[in-house]
Amino acid sequence: MVKLFDPVAIGQRLREVREGKLSQAEFAEQLGVTPKTVSYYEAGKRTPDAEFMFKLIELFGVDPTWLISGQRKSLEELSSEECHLLESYRCSGQLKDVIHTVANAFAELGKEKG
Repeated sequence: MVKLFDPVAIGQRLREVREGKLSQAEFAEQLGVTPKTVSYYEAGKRTPDAEFMFKLIELFGVDPTWLISGQRKSLEELSSEECHLLESYRCSGQLKDVIHTVANAFAELGKEKG
């Protein structure tokens, strides 16, 4: 059975989201908390509150089920190409907007032909 809200496991997943992209200070600033708060979360000394989690999900595209439980059930059914596309979409800023626009255009074309 998966232990929900395991602070240590959630902390590890937060570190996974941040590492290689942002420092703790940059991550904290984007999420509206102090670097010390992020440090406590990542160490499993505190559990993030709902506001922090909602911001994380919104800003970084984090799967809420994965964040809480570590499970990615919905991704198990995706092909490797679909997984690659989703990973590419986890970028930020202008590139994400371009990917979104192109994907929507192709979806509309598919509707017209189908």
